[in-house]
Amino acid sequence: MNILISSHAFAPSVGGIETVSAILAREWARVGHTVEIVTQTPGEPEWEGLSVYRRLSAYQLRQKVRTADLYLQNNISLRSLWPALGCGTQTAVLHQTYLWAWDGRPGLAGYLKQGATHRLRNLSISLAVAKALPADTPITGNPYDAATFRLLPEVNRKRAFIFVGRLVSDKGVHVLLEAFRLLQQRDISNQEAAQLTIVGAGPEEEELRAEATDLNVIFAGVLQGKALAEALNEHSVLVIPSLWPEPFGIVALEGAACGCRVIGSDQGGLPEAIGPCGATFPNGDAHALAKCMYQALEDPYPLDQNLAREHLQRHAPAAFARRILELATN
Repeated sequence: MNILISSHAFAPSVGGIETVSAILAREWARVGHTVEIVTQTPGEPEWEGLSVYRRLSAYQLRQKVRTADLYLQNNISLRSLWPALGCGTQTAVLHQTYLWAWDGRPGLAGYLKQGATHRLRNLSISLAVAKALPADTPITGNPYDAATFRLLPEVNRKRAFIFVGRLVSDKGVHVLLEAFRLLQQRDISNQEAAQLTIVGAGPEEEELRAEATDLNVIFAGVLQGKALAEALNEHSVLVIPSLWPEPFGIVALEGAACGCRVIGSDQGGLPEAIGPCGATFPNGDAHALAKCMYQALEDPYPLDQNLAREHLQRHAPAAFARRILELATN
């Protein structure tokens, strides 16, 4: 089958959509499909032996779509969708986020996207995202890089808490620091292990560093791939304190695959990503988060590997790619 993947962002850019597009392209090519990628990200015309077409005109994109058996948009983009309409090529969209802003205001683009969904095969990464889509939209979840994010028995799990993400307001790091401060005011049996590592960078880093000067917090900068997997294996608990309702949360899968219990906010698709691998708390509630963190410290039961394995298998690259292709073409 000739498959054309539309990924607004793609390598060398790094992010969730880029990761999912790379996993789909790699897995479909591995089982013998012809895969090409179109993207707005500048870069080389080839990636892992596959052709990547960057910043095509509408006419060029329409010609590429016509030669494909399946045109898959990894997240809906009006810019790369309208040239494909009416081509006769089977078109599907894997919706990675909400059709409109999470504050509930749809805007013109949101209305246009919602209108377009009635002419497409729609797939959604979570129930939360699917709410604005047609009623028969299948829920697919998202994949994670199982080859990189896994248990590393040689790594000593010596620290308690880790956060991974951009240092911006909607990721809720200030809520995490407030909860960590509340935690350190309590009688903790193992103060030495009660460290917090913050992995990431962003515009709020300086402010967050100032807020954490009297706390046992390490700012580790940006870590990716093997280095991030090692850092996760060094910690017992991954905390995802997002203020906004995350559409999913691949980092939750990565943490669980590395043996971390996951504590995350309870709105959006994040609870679906966490599954049986942790606990949730109300978005923005530092006291509730501190309670979850305290319970994790004082009752450090290991992650149930059987439950985690079953949850993670559904999101493994090969199973995910197979499921997307079946749903997109049937």
